[in-house]
Amino acid sequence: MSDFTKNREDYKQKKSKDRFLSLCNTKIKTTMIGAISDIENMLGNFLEDEPELFERLRSSILDRGNAQIRSLEKDIADYDIGYKYNNLHTIILPVKRKE
Repeated sequence: MSDFTKNREDYKQKKSKDRFLSLCNTKIKTTMIGAISDIENMLGNFLEDEPELFERLRSSILDRGNAQIRSLEKDIADYDIGYKYNNLHTIILPVKRKE
């Protein structure tokens, strides 16, 4: 395998891992914010009387979620990840000979 091919494969693998980690990050954060939003919507009247309780609850949810994100980052570092490109990402260029 040439150096160019190896470098290209290493680059693609790094980009795939970064993409996967970014997707996981977004999903975990969406779950955390969704949980906080649901609590506000369902317990809004109660929480108005107990603002410090809500802040503790909110901090607890965010701390756990962020700890899981950091843990996931460490776990993903141990794997080789490759993105399967479909035909939408494939470009075929015709090659014509000069005459």
